[in-house]
Order: sequence, then C-alpha cells, then structure tokens
Amino acid sequence: MRKDLKMDIPFVACEGKFASIATAQETDAALSLAMEKLVDFVAAHSSLDFYDAGFLCGLYANLEISQVVDPLKTARMAIKTEILQKLGIRI
Repeated sequence: MRKDLKMDIPFVACEGKFASIATAQETDAALSLAMEKLVDFVAAHSSLDFYDAGFLCGLYANLEISQVVDPLKTARMAIKTEILQKLGIRI
C-alpha cells in the first residue's frame, strides 16, 4: 500500500483501472461521493485543478452503482490507469 497518496475513502486498482469506492445511505449520495473523491484525487496528484480534473473524469471515467442491497448503497468511479500515467500519476 502506498502511504504517499492522499485517500480518505477506499480506492482499488485492478485490471488497468483505478476506482474510488463510496458508500452512503442513498444511491445519489454514494454516486456523488465516488465522483467527488476521484476528481479530488486526480487534482491532488496532478497539475490539474479541481475543475479540469472534473472535466477529464467526465470524459474518461465511468461512474457505476456497485450495490444497493445492503442498507447502505455503494458506488464507484473508475478511470484507466494509462490516463493517470499520462498525467504523471503512478499507482
């Protein structure tokens, strides 16, 4: 595990993708949190500001519902690691 990367929710790297994992009471809240945290991560670890990181994630990342069975809802937002590498972010 890398200790130099700023993360306050779970992230996972698998099969060439890097994803934020967010859980909340409502599905919309989980989706919003997953999106916000991936954008925050990209902005914090690249030369992009929050708005440009959001634009990039809007174009290249996928926002998905992971589960809605538990009382809590979980969502993820994933982006290809090759895109992060082009920004100088090494996972």
